[in-house]
Amino acid sequence: MAIGKEITENDLDFYLTIIAMFCAYNESLHFSDKMFADITSDIVKRDSIIEKIAEDGYITAKKSNNIPHRHTIEITSKGIDFQNRGGYIANKNNNRKQKWQSLFGNLGKDISIAIISAMASAIITLLFTA
Repeated sequence: MAIGKEITENDLDFYLTIIAMFCAYNESLHFSDKMFADITSDIVKRDSIIEKIAEDGYITAKKSNNIPHRHTIEITSKGIDFQNRGGYIANKNNNRKQKWQSLFGNLGKDISIAIISAMASAIITLLFTA
């Protein structure tokens, strides 16, 4: 996953968790500037994180035409499921785990084939030389 230098998986998970909790307990419109007013001071980074999460399809974020740095936010069912499964960090760890498993799985298959081939060769040699 290519994430900007300043934005980490922890940031994305934090924002996604706040959005999920806020949307679960508030029935009114969800505005980013009100949702994160007391939490964040870097509004440019906040906007970048919101746009990244929206780009991934976990939330819908519509920019306000009248108020700068305000998005109307709603979490998607995909976002709720993703957040419940651990979010970005869990996804990163699962990807890393799958890479290692596929690497060692393929290596194990190769070693098994080499051992079986060597054993078959040894048995054939024994049978025909005796």
